Parts: sequence; structure tokens; C-alpha cells
Amino acid sequence: MRNKLMAGILTACLLVILASAGFNAYLLWHVENRDDAIQVGLDSGGEVIEFRDLEMHPGESVEFDLAITHEVEGECQLTLDFIDSAPAEVTNNLKEYIKVIIIFNGDKIFEDDLSKVMNAELAPINCVLDEKKPVEMKIIYLMPIEVGNEAENAEAFIDLAIKVSNEG
Repeated sequence: MRNKLMAGILTACLLVILASAGFNAYLLWHVENRDDAIQVGLDSGGEVIEFRDLEMHPGESVEFDLAITHEVEGECQLTLDFIDSAPAEVTNNLKEYIKVIIIFNGDKIFEDDLSKVMNAELAPINCVLDEKKPVEMKIIYLMPIEVGNEAENAEAFIDLAIKVSNEG
């Protein structure tokens, strides 16, 4: 009787361990294979994408894949405007420590400090947009390894306004 009870307890423990290992394996797979693509369907007023809670450490980067479409086919110009949308009470803004890289259809077209980008007008990007085949753009936020403790507990609140114009 005691042997059957011990065998039942051991079997139950083994099942719990196997279930936990399977769940952890699924979580790891999900993190590595998730689809971070953001679909952006532009209308005449443009689109604003919010990047919140960027948790970064020195030497790390965060990438966002954008798939941009437009209901009207043809040659267009995309205008990107990075906006600091941090509330007034944020005293340690992460924008001071981040670089932004823009990759457009596989080509790196821009790299600079985020704080400079927020205070400058970026040159428009010429492209062909339509509703069926998206244009691919990747936004990479990178914190250089040289950044030290000054970025600890910093917060980032970034909006990216994307506007399209077919006027030459």
C-alpha cells in the first residue's frame, strides 16, 4: 500500500516537472519567434505610432518592423517625425541615451542620436506605396554600451508620426 502511494506521488511530481519544462520551452520559443511587425495603413492624415515602456540596458537594442501600406497606389513621399511625448513629471528621459536607426526596404537610410532627431526635420523618403504590397521599414532604438548609470530608471515616451504625400 505504501509503495503504491509513493509511486503515485512520484508520478504526479514527474508530471508537474514535465508540464513546467514544456511551458518554459513554449515561452522561450514564443519570445524568439514572435512577430513584432506593426501594420501601418496610412490615410490622408497619416498615422502615429506610440513606443512606450522601452526597457533598455547599455549595449541593447529594440527593433520594430513596420509594414506600411496605402490605399492609393503610386509614388509617394513618407515624412517621419519623432515626437517626445514624455509627461512633464519625467525628469530622466531615456531619449538622451538612445540612438535611432532607420532601415527602409533593407537599406540603412538614417542613424543619429534620438534627442537630435526629435529636434530636427528628417528628409522625406521617396517610395511607391499600395494597399497590396507593404513597404518594409525597421526602426531600431539602440543604447550604446558606453552609457552608464546615468540612464538608470530613465523612461522613454516616443511617438513616431508617419505622413504620406503624393505631391511632388
